[in-house]
Amino acid sequence: MHYADGAFWRPLFETNMELLQVQVGCPYERCRFCNMYGDGCLASPREEVEADIRELASSGARPTRIFLAGADAMALPQGDLEWTLHRIRELLPSVESMGCFAGVRSVAAKSDEELGELARLGMSLVSIGAETGYDPALAFMGKGFSAADVVEQCSRLDQAGITYALFYVAGMAGRGRCVDAAKATVATFSQVNPQIVMLQTLTPLEGTPLWDDVRDGAFEPAPELEVLREVREFVATYPKRTFLMGQHSTNVLRLQGKLPDQAAEMLPHLDRAIDGLDERDLERFRASLKSV
Repeated sequence: MHYADGAFWRPLFETNMELLQVQVGCPYERCRFCNMYGDGCLASPREEVEADIRELASSGARPTRIFLAGADAMALPQGDLEWTLHRIRELLPSVESMGCFAGVRSVAAKSDEELGELARLGMSLVSIGAETGYDPALAFMGKGFSAADVVEQCSRLDQAGITYALFYVAGMAGRGRCVDAAKATVATFSQVNPQIVMLQTLTPLEGTPLWDDVRDGAFEPAPELEVLREVREFVATYPKRTFLMGQHSTNVLRLQGKLPDQAAEMLPHLDRAIDGLDERDLERFRASLKSV
């Protein structure tokens, strides 16, 4: 299999799925908090993708789902995406669905007809870095879209028949604004239909623009306990059916469960953490992290 040197990423719910690399690097690379990818972005050549699909087929594996590896496979030209999905379906008939990371801007760049064709070919449960519904945080972090854009593009995915999961980065609004960010995120995410909300916590990492922002006083991270209060507000008030997946390594408290059905089971864990954890211990945990 052709995998780029170094690490590559996928959502936690895709951990046991077969990987097919279709892209190396990130086509955007302007998010201030991210250190996941190096400079540049390349689409994997078709001959490499074809060889990898054939290798999977010849291995005797019978996967039911394939994750298209790359920072934003939805940004690939439509012809390349359709060709890849066709070849997977032809050479791996056991595959029922295919997922990928999908940027809000990349969804916007596809026509309704193109999204519908991807759905027809088996694209489903794509993972979108919505991050928050709080517009000032989206703007500061360089995301390149607004909360209204998230609603618009996810609604288009709904219409096309492509399901999706949304990333939620708690703490992204900074000190004193976390509860407001939670309320804005509830308001944004509840207008659409994420099957999964993937929770992680903002972590300033050395080598990122956000690290420099913190050093220079341009951004003040929220205290850890304030971030937990943000998560509590989200869990307590999110009204639509989804699955909260909060087991990311950046989270000081690992939560998961169905919302709103299991909110009452999660809230006591959050309350005990808020009342009982020491801010200094949590700060040391945050400082120990080197990557998201």
